[in-house]
Amino acid sequence: MSTTATTTEAHVATVTDIYEAFGRGDIPAILDRLDPDVAWDVVDPPFSAQEAGVPWLTPRRGRGDVPEFFAALDRELVFHDFQVRNIVGSGDSVLAEIVLDVESKRTGARVVTDEVHAWTFGGDGLITAYRHYVDSARHIEVAGVGPQANAATVAELYGMFGAGDIAGILARVSPDMTWGVYPVEHHGQRAGLAFLQPRRGRAEVGEFFRVIAETIEITRFEPRTIAGAGDTVLVNLLIEGTVRATGRSVADDAVHVWNFDEAGTPTSFREILDTAKQLEAYGLA
Repeated sequence: MSTTATTTEAHVATVTDIYEAFGRGDIPAILDRLDPDVAWDVVDPPFSAQEAGVPWLTPRRGRGDVPEFFAALDRELVFHDFQVRNIVGSGDSVLAEIVLDVESKRTGARVVTDEVHAWTFGGDGLITAYRHYVDSARHIEVAGVGPQANAATVAELYGMFGAGDIAGILARVSPDMTWGVYPVEHHGQRAGLAFLQPRRGRAEVGEFFRVIAETIEITRFEPRTIAGAGDTVLVNLLIEGTVRATGRSVADDAVHVWNFDEAGTPTSFREILDTAKQLEAYGLA
């Protein structure tokens, strides 16, 4: 038997051992087989599921980053089945055909899908690279991430606002949420519009909703368009109400800007509206 054939068989045996270790939850045994500088799902260009922010497909570099991959699996997914159909090798590469039956802990979405795992070995027998070949649309669907998912989250938040579920909104946003923090000086903030003041963190975001409830009776809140692109969701909406302190009515055609992190959590919010109209209604013009 040639040295190449013997080496390939050893690589296949290593990958087989890795899947067995995964099945029994022995992550340290997997890490021991990795090169210190292993490239884990590092691809150029990134594939769609990475760009959408699927947590378990994030590129990771180095053995120290790989445990977060397994943590993401445990945090995000329930495994109903994990079948290794085939493992084949050639030279320094091993390909494994896998069938998955997984369910998202966050969204409840469940999917059965097949994928291929590619393992690359160095001369010392350690794994230098690993990547998934997946049905990206199915993974994006089960993860509930990406622009469409972020837009759906914003729609849910507006539904919560309409139902008065402020606690539900605060639970969905980032603990470090920025609210009304603009990249340039904002005239409405400088003039003293209370609801436009910059806020940071969930507690201060809760203060925003208290200010809204105390200062204006909203009579119409109508999101017209909710559209996502990348980590941003833009909302065009009509808002009407009566300012309690002045008794003046105000109607505004506004835009809300939301930003999300890779996990699909809102991290910032700001609104673009007719500040002159708002200042007049609040008696600050």
